[in-house]
Amino acid sequence: MMVTAATYVASAMESGAQKFTQSTQPVAQPLTFDPTTHDRVRKMHTFTQSAAGVSAKTLGRATHIAQNLGAKVTGRGDRAGYDKDGKKIPPTKPGILNKSMIAFSTLADGIEVSGKHLLATSGNAATKIVGHRYGDEAGIVTQGVTGSVRNVGLVYIDAAGVSRRALIKGAVRGAVVSWLLVY
Repeated sequence: MMVTAATYVASAMESGAQKFTQSTQPVAQPLTFDPTTHDRVRKMHTFTQSAAGVSAKTLGRATHIAQNLGAKVTGRGDRAGYDKDGKKIPPTKPGILNKSMIAFSTLADGIEVSGKHLLATSGNAATKIVGHRYGDEAGIVTQGVTGSVRNVGLVYIDAAGVSRRALIKGAVRGAVVSWLLVY
């Protein structure tokens, strides 16, 4: 549902940009920028793009480590499904806490995907509008600035995702370990 709503909003932004370009005339004198302005925008975009790449790699690595650590703590590692004597343990159904955490994680993943989609679409719409109204050079500068904003947003989404995933996995693992200690 969240992804569908974001897709609807993104379509509305694209449609609005299209209507604006059809109904608005470009200015008589397009904007021009100094080469130093273009250079600064390019540097800012390159820096934020690098940060977004590092953030995505870090998120993937942290998730992988958390999953492996959780598997070892809960006994679902190399010998998952076997007791101390080597006998196979029948699989159990996930409990209500585990199901709740999975549902929350699914919802949060939907919000994450929606946010990324809206960041990309809003930047494209702004670039289209500014480029049409104020000229190609203004469109190029807008594309660099909105791309930088998108990259900063992606870093934030990745950072929030790491903390959310760590919280969920920690809570699930803690509940499983507590259950094992009690029983």
